Amino acid sequence: MDTQIIRGEWYENLIEELKATIVEAEFNSRWALVEGHSAMGKLIIETSERQSIPITKLLQGLAVDSGISERKLWYSVQ
Repeated sequence: MDTQIIRGEWYENLIEELKATIVEAEFNSRWALVEGHSAMGKLIIETSERQSIPITKLLQGLAVDSGISERKLWYSVQ
């Protein structure tokens, strides 16, 4: 099997397209995470208001029972 790749403009274009695909995928995954945290924060705030539970107390309970750190939950609320 010939391990030598004949390089040309098509090869360089392929490399650039692969790099662009990875950058886009990483951006999309990070953006989805930001959106997820925002949705969590809205849900926590709405529940706190609807149930008349102080947000601090709610977050402490959620952190213990969900396994999500209290800090991460606070960031979501903010």
